Amino acid sequence: MIIDPTGLSAVEWCNRVSGELSSLVSPFPLRRERDWKIWARNVVRVPAVSAVSPPNPDAFEDWRDWAFRFNQAIYSLTGD
Repeated sequence: MIIDPTGLSAVEWCNRVSGELSSLVSPFPLRRERDWKIWARNVVRVPAVSAVSPPNPDAFEDWRDWAFRFNQAIYSLTGD
């Protein structure tokens, strides 16, 4: 479930993560790079994800910085 954002666009990374989270929530694709915070806010509200205290996307300007922190938080959820 951990997807390294290095070399990916926000759309690519978010859509891959949506696929991985499909067992927890209906996947919702990101269509525009600039909307990554909207997507991220929805993901961190998923109860199973929220339980591992993911970072608040509003505290980040760059989506990759948030994605790396998000991966750290969900590591315990996935066991990967």
